[in-house]
Amino acid sequence: MVCLFRLVGSYSGTAVLEGSAGMNSSEAETRSVSFIGLLNYTLLDRYVMHASLNAEGNSAMGRNKRMGYFPAAGIAWNLQNEPFLEAARDRWLDEAKIRISIGQSGRAPSGTSVYLGAYIKGDNYMNMAGTKPERMQLDDLHWETSTEYNYGADVMLFGGRLKFTFDYYQRYVKDLLQSNYGLPSSTGFGS
Repeated sequence: MVCLFRLVGSYSGTAVLEGSAGMNSSEAETRSVSFIGLLNYTLLDRYVMHASLNAEGNSAMGRNKRMGYFPAAGIAWNLQNEPFLEAARDRWLDEAKIRISIGQSGRAPSGTSVYLGAYIKGDNYMNMAGTKPERMQLDDLHWETSTEYNYGADVMLFGGRLKFTFDYYQRYVKDLLQSNYGLPSSTGFGS
């Protein structure tokens, strides 16, 4: 089992860092952390299994959903090492493999503090300054999650002179992140 650790910080707002800050300059920072666990196992040089788990945290996510967990698993069958294909392996078959895998990956929103609610100066009300909501508070902002399925086969013949690879791939996206999404004005956040 292999475990990796990664801590990444990123900065934006170069005008402040370069000393040329203007009226609208700012400095922002996001943090992300990842933990990756991998497991590979081969049985009898025929059956191959692998699994992984990627745990990611990002400060751009809502405070209730900062961590995302993304598993992956796959199996492969090396048919050329089976006893019933021994005669073919000796004459013309170099590789015959069938494989299936499923995995998830996540995407965090770009920018910093996109989950924080914000207010801006609104119209005056009874000779007093008013405020109005500009951005909704998103404490439960989820990771965009892609689930990918891959079915494949590899065949190599005649000492590597002829090789075929077949792959069928499907991808499904859940909790799609969208920017500038229009909401009804009845919510108070309409565009």
